[in-house]
Amino acid sequence: MSSIWSGSAAYWPAAASVLSWRNLAVLFAVANLKSLPFMWFLRFLRAFVRRLTDRAPRKLLSPRCLFLPAISATRSPALECDYNLHKSNSTYFTDMDMSRGNFSLVLFSKPFNPIPGPRHFTMILGGTTCTWRREIKPYQAYELWTRIISWDDKWLYVVTHFVRANKFKPADRSTTMSTQQKIILITGANTGLGLELVRNLLQTGTPYSIIIGSRSLDNATKAITQLTSEFPSMSSTLHSVQIDVADDASIEKAAAWVQDKFGKLDTLVNNAGTQLDQQISLGKLSVREAWNKTWDVNTTGAHIVTMTFVPLLLFSDDPRIIFIASGTSTLTGSENLAMPFNQPPAKGWPKATNLMFDLPAYRCSKTGMNMLMREWHRTLGSDGVKVWCVSPGFLATGLGGYSDSKKGHGALDPSVGATLIRKVVEGEKDGDAGKIISLQGIQPW
Repeated sequence: MSSIWSGSAAYWPAAASVLSWRNLAVLFAVANLKSLPFMWFLRFLRAFVRRLTDRAPRKLLSPRCLFLPAISATRSPALECDYNLHKSNSTYFTDMDMSRGNFSLVLFSKPFNPIPGPRHFTMILGGTTCTWRREIKPYQAYELWTRIISWDDKWLYVVTHFVRANKFKPADRSTTMSTQQKIILITGANTGLGLELVRNLLQTGTPYSIIIGSRSLDNATKAITQLTSEFPSMSSTLHSVQIDVADDASIEKAAAWVQDKFGKLDTLVNNAGTQLDQQISLGKLSVREAWNKTWDVNTTGAHIVTMTFVPLLLFSDDPRIIFIASGTSTLTGSENLAMPFNQPPAKGWPKATNLMFDLPAYRCSKTGMNMLMREWHRTLGSDGVKVWCVSPGFLATGLGGYSDSKKGHGALDPSVGATLIRKVVEGEKDGDAGKIISLQGIQPW
């Protein structure tokens, strides 16, 4: 009996040491760290410094992200609870202040404001209203979701929801009008290869928002009517926009329409092109007129379209730019005399013209496009934008005319080239960004 008592006597001093008032005070402080004096300021300062020192590259945020919530997580310590053992009503306002502070740091961050503006700003709290729906238990984890719901000339109207931790994902409670569909703009999509690409995308069953760009809005509308009859149960949505790649005002107007309609662009397919060499031989255009117009559409136009739509592409999580190249544009391949467009004419001057295969203006403009693609690949690489040229092959389209004659010379169905482009759109060629994708693999320069 005495040995047991002596053991107990030795235990109690040790227990008393562990449960000393100092240790209990530290334990209590740690358990209620959030409610200690000056912690509100330290929490906000921590968030402020984190935003200030975050040097990681970020994408610009779409304007539609303006309505997404800024989410912060916390718990309800004992000092925030009343005698009913739930979070005290007054402490909700402290959490709301912290959440609004975090929200303000996000709202005025660089991803939302890529254009330099005022270096300082002041936000004044105009009023607060709180409605309680459910109790928060002691030490229960929860999240604060703060978002803009409206604004006027003077005020921002902000709402904060107290949400059970990990109960929802932002997309589940988002009030945005954004769509999960990838948004694809195809210039010159009312006919030929562009129209066939739209068909190819619709056949996959993957839901897209496909914008059919055309110089004539009526032609784009007719194309949509035709496609709707071919695919009555399509999961994608089709839209039309007037865009002339040789007209800067038209390009800017189309970009403004996409901005207002979608707020971003995921994939730009520079498909619109022209082939005017035959017009020289037929006496319909002078050499200068044909060459200038060919370069204006195929190279300069593609460049200006890309430059105009880049801000919208930077809003995408997976931005892509595709230029439609040509098998006739390869410098290395120009030495292959087996190809009809590489065969030299007979001696003498003037030279006899092969209307189908003598394409110097077209070939040179497409060779220039190859370098244009490389420039955009260089320029946008750090922004995460993938850029390619796609050489779809010799296709029986109306480009340059003679579509029926092309079939007799081995031209492929446009669907073959469209399938190749679709593979690039869907990510099958991501490892070959910055290169010219052809039916045979990588087309040499």
